[in-house]
Amino acid sequence: EGRPFNFGNVRESRLLTESREIVLSPKKLKEWIDDSKVTLIHMVPTLFRAMTAELEDSNCFEGLHYILLAGELLRGNDIKRFMQIFGSRIQLVNMYGPTETTLAKLFYRVQETDINRVSISVGKSIPGAQIMILNSDLEACLKGNIGEVYIRTPFISSGYYGDSELTKEVFIKNPFSQNPQDIIYKTGDLGKLLPDGDLELMGRTDHQVKLRGFRVELGEIENRLLSNEKVKEAVVVAREDETGGKYLCAYVVGDEGLSVPELRENLSKELPNYMIPAYFVQLEKLPLTPTGKVDRKVLPQPQASLDMGEEYVEPANEIEAKLVSIWEEVLGISGIGIKHNFFEIGGNSINSLKVIGLIKKEFDIDVSLGELMVNPTISAIAENIYTESILGKLECVVKLNQTSPEKKNIFIIHSIDGMVFHYKGLAKLLEPICNFYGIQARGILKEAILPKSVDELVKEYMYEMKAIQPEGPYIIGGHCFGMMFAYEMARMLEEQGDEVEKLIIIDEQVYLNNSQLAYMKFNTYLYKPYRVVKKLYYKHFAKSLDAEGYLAKKPKPTVGEAQSGEAVSKNFQYLGRNKYKYKGIINSPTFAIKAQDSVWARFTKEHWSKMTNGSVEIVEIPGDHWNLFNEPYVEELAKVMKRAISE
Repeated sequence: EGRPFNFGNVRESRLLTESREIVLSPKKLKEWIDDSKVTLIHMVPTLFRAMTAELEDSNCFEGLHYILLAGELLRGNDIKRFMQIFGSRIQLVNMYGPTETTLAKLFYRVQETDINRVSISVGKSIPGAQIMILNSDLEACLKGNIGEVYIRTPFISSGYYGDSELTKEVFIKNPFSQNPQDIIYKTGDLGKLLPDGDLELMGRTDHQVKLRGFRVELGEIENRLLSNEKVKEAVVVAREDETGGKYLCAYVVGDEGLSVPELRENLSKELPNYMIPAYFVQLEKLPLTPTGKVDRKVLPQPQASLDMGEEYVEPANEIEAKLVSIWEEVLGISGIGIKHNFFEIGGNSINSLKVIGLIKKEFDIDVSLGELMVNPTISAIAENIYTESILGKLECVVKLNQTSPEKKNIFIIHSIDGMVFHYKGLAKLLEPICNFYGIQARGILKEAILPKSVDELVKEYMYEMKAIQPEGPYIIGGHCFGMMFAYEMARMLEEQGDEVEKLIIIDEQVYLNNSQLAYMKFNTYLYKPYRVVKKLYYKHFAKSLDAEGYLAKKPKPTVGEAQSGEAVSKNFQYLGRNKYKYKGIINSPTFAIKAQDSVWARFTKEHWSKMTNGSVEIVEIPGDHWNLFNEPYVEELAKVMKRAISE
């Protein structure tokens, strides 16, 4: 331990603390570094943050030249206070390299300007080491694209003692070499190469979770939380409720003024709704492992929430008191008042269904998801229960804003996850000009047999829609995968004699290529006489919504749990790939909205004009495929949709 070694101009003997108590106490660790006259220290970022919090001024660490940081992601917030105190007097070095590759294989000398970065790179490889960023097919990722980090080095270890299966899994043959002895190590870390060739780590593959059919990177949510100056530390974990459903919980260390609405609002500006944690828990400090890393396994269950951003108002009657008990049971928090907004204190599209079920059980009254969205406080729901004016049934059509007979109706079909929850913000912005109804998937709310064809599914959606608006003209639309269903609904409506005033497509390209479009057009004209006769039949002879043909009788609901989002999504994918062919060209005007950051090869007026005999308008707006419905992009989306609806 006493052998000298060189690190730049530093000549130092390795010292170890005599007590674990010193390592786990930031104050004692600071004092030990000063007393021992340490010139170089190696620690993990979590311990570094804790130690930095104990610093008062620069009258310490007089002999310290270097701090080597490794083992966790290093973020700009981690170094801000340290840089403000010491500037460049003490060099911070961010390092990266797993034990399996005999430790550090990359390093980066941290600069003062790095305090403005969300995460800090780990630099470039040392001589004799090579970093590879590969996708799931073991192909090299382009610079800027996220992939899994692999390390190639002659100093790689031989594997795991007594665990040959794990060794085969992560010590693999170099896919770019013919030499069977050329082995690379699969780190399990996600990263991307920056334009200057530095490696930026993005998190762990085992910190990715599948939530409502979407892959979520927890590190991205943590980075967004840390962009708030009031948040000093943040960890996000995925938990399971008693039914096996997953939800996100954020643990934060920061100022006393933190509130749930503030954190939710900041996150919603950058992240889609499904990445917003259901719970926020404030801790005095994060629990650490003996090595100084965050111990995710001992984080408490989310039973205590941050300030909920609304003054507490106690229940004034028995109905409100029972609703408070229901909300506290479902959300797992206490202190809920009758003015708190359900969706700002942990409510989401999943646990809202539990609240609806418990209200039905307690009061024998059906509350729709749309009603809860429009009236998200206990006082509002209690008033509706008292006056028995709640909308009756859980159906596919969900009211997403306040409606009135003077306004037009618009029906927007769900995307691949079957949910309409993410349309809530858009619906609110469109409230002055239209009644916004989201059409959610069968099987989301109640146990149901999943449809075997697109026709079967769209027939039910049409029945639900006609219960709200028996006659046209209709304004319908779809986002992403919902475009297929919206297009087919427009075709069916026109074929039975109804008018479609406008088809609104939100960021989804035409699926068909030129030859397929040509065939569909030929098929349309070939069967035109048959369709004319059928249209006349529906117009003059069909007596009810239950007429045989395109309108299915409403099925009796079955009692049971909702289907998983993944099962519904897979069913949609199966229908689209195996059970659906475009059957004809529509006549309605089409208004297509394209996100600037979405890359759709066939999102052109040329292609859309081959899908309809009506007019086609394409508008491009800022955002990408999913954040269109979040601030600030949703405002531009609402602006162009107002024009489409009003024209």
